Amino acid sequence: MLQTIQATGGRPYIRRNSATVLEMHYWLKTEWWENCANGSILYIASHGGPGQIWLSNRKGHREVESLSTLADRAENEHFAQRFRVHFGGCHVLNISDDEIDAFLDRSGAYAVSGHTEHAGWTAENKGVPPSLALELMFFSSIWERDINLGNHTEMLAKLPPLVEEIKKRIKKCGFRLRTRPKPLPRAS
Repeated sequence: MLQTIQATGGRPYIRRNSATVLEMHYWLKTEWWENCANGSILYIASHGGPGQIWLSNRKGHREVESLSTLADRAENEHFAQRFRVHFGGCHVLNISDDEIDAFLDRSGAYAVSGHTEHAGWTAENKGVPPSLALELMFFSSIWERDINLGNHTEMLAKLPPLVEEIKKRIKKCGFRLRTRPKPLPRAS
């Protein structure tokens, strides 16, 4: 999906694989992360459950990371400051607004988006999986409309109408977006 978006004029991406929670934490606290542009998207593509990221290795061993502890265990308070976080896993955002707000506060993210229902990546679907269509539309629309995710005021004005447009077109997956009402103060 990311290669398709980049090939059609989208922004470049960096991909890092994680089979374990420790590997994910490693990537979230390395220097390359701090060099990403203000307003970049952290796309966590994994399986999931309500408030959970599920990581699996080739031997089928699964580890679970909760959104409520991700910032603490990544040993990097506000690890996502300056970024928008998207969870590609099923049901990850099927949690309360308070739980999402706590994630926004702990991670420092500008906004969080993802699915509240089954994301539809499995073979049961005929044609394009609904989550793939949704995420292609969402990410490419951000770039095509030149929405500056690093500008909090612009993001608050332009993302909600885009989300409503996407929800009208793609009713499956339970797409959800929640933004931080105010940006975090800049560290001195």
